[in-house]
Amino acid sequence: VRNMKELVWMRMRERQERALRRERERMKIAQNGLSSEGVTLDREKIVLLSDSHGKGLAGLLGSRLPEYEVIGYVYPNGTSRYILQNIEYKVTSCRFIIILVGTNDFEVNLNTKKELQRAFKSLKSVRQTIVSALPNRWDWYKGSNDIVKMNKKLKRLCRVSKSQFFKWKSFEPYHYTSSGLHLNLEGKQKLADMFCRRILKM
Repeated sequence: VRNMKELVWMRMRERQERALRRERERMKIAQNGLSSEGVTLDREKIVLLSDSHGKGLAGLLGSRLPEYEVIGYVYPNGTSRYILQNIEYKVTSCRFIIILVGTNDFEVNLNTKKELQRAFKSLKSVRQTIVSALPNRWDWYKGSNDIVKMNKKLKRLCRVSKSQFFKWKSFEPYHYTSSGLHLNLEGKQKLADMFCRRILKM
């Protein structure tokens, strides 16, 4: 009986390993943009427009969504106006747009909502867009008044423009760097997972 159990267990393990190898090969093919016959696949695009909060995020999204080509335009210390300029050129032929801007607008007295409205008007075709809320420091439980007010405005804008509003939630102190504002690798992985779930539901 023991030998029989061992044989069954070994066969199950072999099937699991074969399935795992097939899945790895499928992901490798998708990431390289090739079909199993070696023909280039025309993958749909996801474009990320972000300040430093999006650093490394495009790569994390691409590894989680290999069926898409993920392109990241990340500008550390960039304002929403700077990041969103020429948006129509940046999002050509893409299916999804992820916008993560606004943190640096307060220092130069820019209105993030108005900058987004201007960007949306410049788009010649409608695309599925996710607009992220402005993130708070982890140690600001209720957030700054300016950020809270702007996030409410962004949420209303998304409702009118039929975009998806993405609210930061469920992040813990250990998801952040010592600065208290930016996410560390574990936090970025969690953020990527959250964006992936949202995209798959759209």
